[in-house]
Amino acid sequence: MNNIGSENLALIIKTIRDLSNPALDNLHAHAASNTGEYAEIIASACASEKAMRSLKAKPTFSSTPRPTHSPWGVVQHAEELAPGIWQVSTPSHGGLQVSTDRLAAMPARFRYTTYSDGAWFEEDCDWALVAVAFPDVFNETLYRDALNTLRRGYMSEAYKTWLACAVEKDPTKRTDAEEAAVSAEIQDALGKELANA
Repeated sequence: MNNIGSENLALIIKTIRDLSNPALDNLHAHAASNTGEYAEIIASACASEKAMRSLKAKPTFSSTPRPTHSPWGVVQHAEELAPGIWQVSTPSHGGLQVSTDRLAAMPARFRYTTYSDGAWFEEDCDWALVAVAFPDVFNETLYRDALNTLRRGYMSEAYKTWLACAVEKDPTKRTDAEEAAVSAEIQDALGKELANA
């Protein structure tokens, strides 16, 4: 590694980061099958980049069939908000249904409510659990409403559990949703401190 030089190493790393996944796989296979200083460095850098990409990869979810029955009765209207998330209404009530994959991807404390055994989340409060778990599906206003619903509603314990996990994480490993919630809590706390000063 002595002869490679830091400028060349930086160029190798930048080039590897800019590669598409198939090109990265090809380069990694080629470098791993060769010997020499550059081949070892390139293979190692490719392996590191692949590991980083897998950590950053978001899960993908499949569409599910339109629900026809809900805990509140026959579904009159259903809209798929995102693959695996349905918003439904009935003559008496409504809510969200999530696929089993979506349910499994939610924080454990969020998975179990009165209706969530069948992956149902009613429209008054429980919906907020789904919105906080999948912020990319909901617009910013709904996401903030969801955080407020959890923070101030009967689910405040679920919110506190989720927030505590977010706070304990290394800040560089927090999701955008976790970072937003932690920032909101810090701003709320600072606002209260200033108001009491």
